[in-house]
Amino acid sequence: MSSRPRVRPTSAGRCPAVPANVLEKYEGSHSSCAPGHAFSLFFPFWNKDKDWSPVVQKFDALRDAVAFGPAQDLAKALVERQRRSVQSLSPERVWIVDAVATSPFTTGLGIEHPVENGFAFLTPYGLPYLAGSGVKGVLRRAAEDAALDGLLRKEDVELLFGTDNQSDDYANKSGEELRRGVLSFWDVFPLPSTNPGDNVRLCVELMTPHHSKYLQQGKSPHDSEQPNPIPFLALPAGSSFRFIVTSQTERIDDPRIRATWQSILQDRFAEAFAWLGFGAKTAVGYGAMKLSSRETNTGAAVIVAAEVPKCPWVDEAIRRLTRPGIQNVLWNQQLANEWKSLTDSALKAEALADIRRRWGADWDAPRTPGQKKALAIYKASS
Repeated sequence: MSSRPRVRPTSAGRCPAVPANVLEKYEGSHSSCAPGHAFSLFFPFWNKDKDWSPVVQKFDALRDAVAFGPAQDLAKALVERQRRSVQSLSPERVWIVDAVATSPFTTGLGIEHPVENGFAFLTPYGLPYLAGSGVKGVLRRAAEDAALDGLLRKEDVELLFGTDNQSDDYANKSGEELRRGVLSFWDVFPLPSTNPGDNVRLCVELMTPHHSKYLQQGKSPHDSEQPNPIPFLALPAGSSFRFIVTSQTERIDDPRIRATWQSILQDRFAEAFAWLGFGAKTAVGYGAMKLSSRETNTGAAVIVAAEVPKCPWVDEAIRRLTRPGIQNVLWNQQLANEWKSLTDSALKAEALADIRRRWGADWDAPRTPGQKKALAIYKASS
């Protein structure tokens, strides 16, 4: 007897590979199905005429799977659960930053799926998310860049993020040499909007690889080849996200890091938003984000990056002076010289107070030659 499940085609001539009784339940509650279940469990990718052949109409099938429906309430419940969990923590153990996507966001494309590109949905809820491990990877990359530039020590990176399991010598390390980082990165969910009718939503993007016969089959390149459009799921630009990081501060022996780990994260998130991106396809512009002006209500006196900086001039100057290869404009002499040239005494005082606050403990104990030179400019012109 065949081990294939009994399937029944839908009205569109396609059906999921599920038993008939499961399909009946799904068809009766399709409008309330979470998008992850519609995309993974009940995706109609079998064609009744060709038995087990994938359907050609992938784009149309994906558009049928992106609806949230009542799953909006489930998304709000997950965000509320995180908010209440944060309330139980003391302020010095928490860092929160709200961000908004400036380009489409996608993740989990490597997950197997009949349309060739998967998407990361949290089981068993069927809701899109960015795994905390992915956030940690991006922030670690930003921290390692800062270490190369002398803004952080390598031991600081290991303290915060733990032993790098991608390093060349990781396999040769003993158990005593391995270290767990003090930071924990929570899973990130798209935030439901507070505006009625403007909720979490998914969209369908297209990639169109050209010259596949040349690149994959070794045939001669020419301009008469047809591109191969491949649809995939994404969250559209404008989607909101909340990043939550907690710290086991009792494990931080260095008082300087204990006092400034939140400032360090603020700088690393700024670099990640500006240069690295989150999720998949970041090399072609996906996953770019910026700080959001969305107000938060965590119930705890946590630092929220959306609320800083307080001086708009500092923020504008940093954006204007940022260049590839410059890891942190905040500690750069160029910013100090720009501040020195200000003629408005009130603005100059406001900017200096903001810059000093962002420096944190480094203001009293600069660690790099660049910091020391910039600090000399600030103190000489105060």
